[in-house]
Amino acid sequence: MIEYVLGMVFDPSREHLLMIKRHIDPYQGKINGIGGKVDKDENPTKAMVRELKEETNYDLDKLSIFEFIMTVNFKEDNSKLHVFYMKTKEKYPIEVRYSHEGTFNWYNIKKHNLFDAQDDNIAGEGSIAFFTKFILDLKN
Repeated sequence: MIEYVLGMVFDPSREHLLMIKRHIDPYQGKINGIGGKVDKDENPTKAMVRELKEETNYDLDKLSIFEFIMTVNFKEDNSKLHVFYMKTKEKYPIEVRYSHEGTFNWYNIKKHNLFDAQDDNIAGEGSIAFFTKFILDLKN
């Protein structure tokens, strides 16, 4: 079974999400949350901390919230996705960052339509919209 982590990183106002616009597959050209595969020697929390650091150069001390939210099981490809909610202490503490995987930037949730599960510019076949709404509803 392959396991993945996905971090939904909000700014303090919870009006913006830190996302990657992917330059490579999977989801080339689409925006997605922070994350990746869980290595064999890791648990999901350790993997999320590692992915956050690798992709954004960000440590946990810059976050006011780091919380596991849920695990989703995908029977069709025998995989799991572990979803985490994070909130930064400061507004836009991470500048635009470029990597071989894509460009990391802050996206306004309403302006960029991140609640729209049908938006073809967003990765995850509607899951980003679901997780965004779920976290905002859960954590009011």
